[in-house]
Amino acid sequence: MIISLNDHIAQWTRDIERIGGVNGSGRNKLRSYRLFKTTYQVDGYCSMHMSSSHRSVFAKFRCGVAPIRLETDRYEGLQESQRLCPFGCGVVKSEQHVPLNCPLYLHERNIMLQKARSVIGDFTRLGEEELFCLLFIHPDMIRVVVAKTCLDILKLRNNVLYSKISLVRYCDLLTYTLLLCVRLKPV
Repeated sequence: MIISLNDHIAQWTRDIERIGGVNGSGRNKLRSYRLFKTTYQVDGYCSMHMSSSHRSVFAKFRCGVAPIRLETDRYEGLQESQRLCPFGCGVVKSEQHVPLNCPLYLHERNIMLQKARSVIGDFTRLGEEELFCLLFIHPDMIRVVVAKTCLDILKLRNNVLYSKISLVRYCDLLTYTLLLCVRLKPV
């Protein structure tokens, strides 16, 4: 069956705007994607000059398929409200939580936000969703830092999960780094 482009775009729009999952259970996997997509066209980041590994992981975060608890725990049949961050946050580990709030990725987040301030300026009045959207839409942020941050986050996640670096050792290094930063901070 051949469908017209207009019918295809109409179906795409319904799929993006749907709240529930395709099979009727859970939420729409396109929950993050619809924050960025309002028109049926190729995303600008697809034609940006960046490595395939950066583009791939960036697309996974945008499309809601990054290997984080919100996505991976659905295979265990857990409800979304049960897919909590294992690092003591007590919140669902989502595409927004990981780069913006998760304590495990504090170092990566600080680098990303420091660069964001130099590119975007002051964004302290933005809400979490607005900041997330801005970081993942702004062309200079995507190319310069967000795609790399997403890759660094997933590398660290894999290292911690698969014991290449113990979580205790990582937290010790992070604490030492934070203490050093506080000591070196100008008064």
